[in-house]
Amino acid sequence: MKCSWEPPLFAVALSKSGYTHRLIRESKEFVIAVPNKGLQPVVEFFGSTHGNEVDKFAATGVATTSARHIRSPLITDATINMECVLEQEVDSGDHLIFIGRVVAAYLNEGQKVLLNMGRQNGKRIFEEF
Repeated sequence: MKCSWEPPLFAVALSKSGYTHRLIRESKEFVIAVPNKGLQPVVEFFGSTHGNEVDKFAATGVATTSARHIRSPLITDATINMECVLEQEVDSGDHLIFIGRVVAAYLNEGQKVLLNMGRQNGKRIFEEF
């Protein structure tokens, strides 16, 4: 979610019971990778598997690229990648909101954006725009 144009700030909300929030707290950085339809199986796997139990990158074989300004990897085939440095953490009930300053952003031209539209009968529904 965009929080500010100047400085450029984006936020992600992550469950306190998950593993990713611990990694962001330790590293003080994160990547926001906006997927497309081609990455849907990876998105579903990443969203349903705990990172402390399995290496999600190795398990899916998703292609990554080194970031220029942070240590976290970019998702090569993502429509958009944003390198973020942690600016603030906000408690939000059972989630934590991490606000990051965007230090670099990349666009794969001609790619659409895949959005999670919710659940129906226990299954995630995705649409590409």
